[in-house]
Amino acid sequence: MASIWYALVLLYPATFVATLPFFFLFKQFGSDIARIPVIKFLEDYIIKNYGYFWFTLVYFAFLFGYVQPNGTIPWSKIVHTMKWYGANTVVFFLTQSWFFGFSIFERINIATGGHCLNEEILSEYECKSSGEKWINGFDSSGHFYFIISISLVVGRELLVHLPLPSKIRLPNGSGIDLERATPESRTASTNGTEVQIWDNKQLKLYRLAVVIVALSFMAIWFFMYLITCIFFHTVGEKIVGTIVGGAVPLALAYFDI
Repeated sequence: MASIWYALVLLYPATFVATLPFFFLFKQFGSDIARIPVIKFLEDYIIKNYGYFWFTLVYFAFLFGYVQPNGTIPWSKIVHTMKWYGANTVVFFLTQSWFFGFSIFERINIATGGHCLNEEILSEYECKSSGEKWINGFDSSGHFYFIISISLVVGRELLVHLPLPSKIRLPNGSGIDLERATPESRTASTNGTEVQIWDNKQLKLYRLAVVIVALSFMAIWFFMYLITCIFFHTVGEKIVGTIVGGAVPLALAYFDI
């Protein structure tokens, strides 16, 4: 499962590189694409305004999947999972919302010439909210950062909770029949996290529903990632978004935090 997660990590920079020819051909149509109703809806309600809400909802839904059929709560697993969420949230807050005033990304934008045509307004958000025009400097791709980071964090949980086969083979060559084994023996390890296989139908249905919802959101996020690849930001701005977006999940995985 770890190899699948690292393949997911590589998917985003690989997609970015593969779409570069399309970017140079079609980037001039970005403003037209942004006005398409479906794109505008996804941008406003799934990514820009409520993106972290949806990410949080999906991520916390996974936590209930760790509860055992007998009601036991594996707190060590919950704490480990929450570390990923907490670290990602802190970096999101600093880069996108606040860093002793302006966010880090906005500070970079302003330092490289970003400004509002109304010189009395310093913030990009206030400028656009007041109907004024904002002129970008180096506008690090928040979309790249956000989509990559949340997709990798959710993807990790998704791999842990995906339905496992009815039989698994242990390193010593013995096998476990997951349908007949006792609850104590029906466990599997994924990416260093031991997960008990549920034998309760309601819990199985819950896990299946969460997996379907998570896959749906990841598909939408990837679609919007493709749109950003082809139509928006400069190559340099997207490189920064890619590096920052992958940095936290990769660091957490490397240090096994």
